[in-house]
Amino acid sequence: MPAPSVPAADLLQRLERQNAPKEPGTMAEAAADRTCKTHDAVRFELMAALFRADRCPENSPPVDVSCDSDTGLARYEVLGAGRTSHADLRTGAARLLEADHALPSKADRLYLVLPEPPAESWSADSLRDVFTVEVIWRTPEGWAGREVGTALGVD
Repeated sequence: MPAPSVPAADLLQRLERQNAPKEPGTMAEAAADRTCKTHDAVRFELMAALFRADRCPENSPPVDVSCDSDTGLARYEVLGAGRTSHADLRTGAARLLEADHALPSKADRLYLVLPEPPAESWSADSLRDVFTVEVIWRTPEGWAGREVGTALGVD
């Protein structure tokens, strides 16, 4: 029996609750990410890169950014400063998958976006294999990650 779908408005309300206890996997983590200045900086840098690639990224609650591309609909979830451990990536990937499930159209590609490289070098491969979520991150020179070209619309 398929799981019931959560309406996008309900999911958005959950994401906006800031009084929830700070526990791993809660929507409070999403709210904390969204109030982090590093999160905003990385989100704007991501959107700028997509615009430079002649894409039209949009702020798209309950995820950070959505964008149509040659490879279909892509959704991006940006994590805040200091959120690069494998546990943080798992939580972010689960949040991204839940949001994609709740929205009326499903993404063709899902990307978790980090402000710096993953703390554990194997984490990105693990997320791709287990969750089918790609991981990209900021570097001093720009962007990195296995599917960075596709994620930014330059491949």
